[in-house]
This record gives sequence, C-alpha cells and structure tokens, in this order.
Amino acid sequence: MTYYDIIIIGAGAAGLMASYELNKARKKVLILEAQDRIGGRIHTLTGSNFSSPVELGAEFVHGNLPLTKLLLKESGIKYNDVGGKMISVNDRQGGFSDGWGLMEEKLKEVKDDMSISDFLNTYFKDDKYEGLRNSIRGFAEGYDTADISKASVLAFRDEWLSEEDSDQYRINNGYGKLMDYLLAESKSKGCKIQLSSIVKEIRWEQGKAKITIENGKKFIGNKVLITVPLGVLTSDKRSAAFINFIPNILPQLNAAEKLGYG
Repeated sequence: MTYYDIIIIGAGAAGLMASYELNKARKKVLILEAQDRIGGRIHTLTGSNFSSPVELGAEFVHGNLPLTKLLLKESGIKYNDVGGKMISVNDRQGGFSDGWGLMEEKLKEVKDDMSISDFLNTYFKDDKYEGLRNSIRGFAEGYDTADISKASVLAFRDEWLSEEDSDQYRINNGYGKLMDYLLAESKSKGCKIQLSSIVKEIRWEQGKAKITIENGKKFIGNKVLITVPLGVLTSDKRSAAFINFIPNILPQLNAAEKLGYG
C-alpha cells in the first residue's frame, strides 16, 4: 500500500490549489475526487456542439484578484475585460423592482448586522414594497443560493454597493483552463489523482489516517486535507455523500453547520 504525505479529498478549486502549493513544497500528494472530472463548481463545456466554451459554474473573475491574476499570468492563460454598462431606468436596477434607490439608502443606514429577512421586515414591510421584497428574496435565494432568514444584510450591502466599482474579467476558453493548469503543474511534480472515488470513511490518529472509498480500496497518509463543500461535509448518514470520521469530529461538523452553505 502506497503511503502519502497528504491526501486531499476533493479536486475542486480549493483542492487543486492546495495540491499545487504542496507539490511545490515537494510533498507526496494524492487527490481523491468523487466525480469523474476535476473543477467542482468550475465546469467548462467545450466541443463540437458549442461554438464557444460554455460555463456551467464560475464564469467571471470578479475584481482585481491578485492570486487569480498571478496564476493566469504564470499559466499564460489570457483573459479579457467584460464590457457593458449598468443602466438604471425608473428607479430600477439590476432586475430589482421599484425601490432600489430607497433600499440603497436604508442599507447605508444599517449599523448592526441582521438577516436580509429582518432588514426587509424592518424597512420595507408595507404592502407597497411587496415587489421589492420579492425581487430581493428571489435574487438572494437564486443568485447567492442564500437563506434570507440567515444571510447577513451587511454582506449583501458590501456585495451590491461595490458591484459597479469592481472590474470584471472572463478567462479565454473558460475557467476550466485554470483548473487544468493547476492539475498539470501538480502532476508534473509527482501528484497522483484518482477520480470517481467517493470517500466513505476516514480513520485517523495523530500523524496517520486511513481512507476507505466506495469500492473498498484504502489509502494511507500522514495527513488528510478535506476540501469538500459544506453541503457534503454536513450530509447525514443516509446520504451517498456521507463521510464517516472515526473518531468523530463533532466540533468541526457543528461549526460547519453554523456556517451554512450557499
């Protein structure tokens, strides 16, 4: 049985970036990925059926992100500015119903954090704001996949009041090219990756962990780095995604539950 310095669970952006750094540090790394592809929530479709790459996940580089732009420079992957303007007509902006201007004013008044739901009920509970409430609810639940009874209105404010100020970019030939680069660099330094490998159990102790995947195959490493989405990490025992930790890691799982997922 092969021993690894570090076994990474998940080949999404976080797992691939971790592998990229760890392999540069000459660690012996294995990546286990449940799906039959890399990238996680970054998924670019290409091929003869499409005239250009189609993004099923991440599409834009939002703002001048130093690390992302450094990786794009290192890899030689080109990217372009996103053009266009945000146009506001009759107090409507970004698809919201009437009342955007007033909502912006009220957002700026908020000092202490509250949920988006509480914000709407505090400032826009009258019937005349029903359209605005529905617009904000639909956007938060659809675009941000957030529960408005839990989502922070201060985070919502930071996102939207700065939206027009940040530059936006698209990666030529799709975001998937960046994931391919991270994996290629890792593999060139000895990293191993195994796709279609659903982790079912992690038995761990100080300095050692044994991982069992769905087909019963086992892997041993000195450390395990878990980069799965919170929705996977906190799934219940009946779910195909459930990972059984022995001994359990209840404090970490409870913290993950409180963070939420969106």
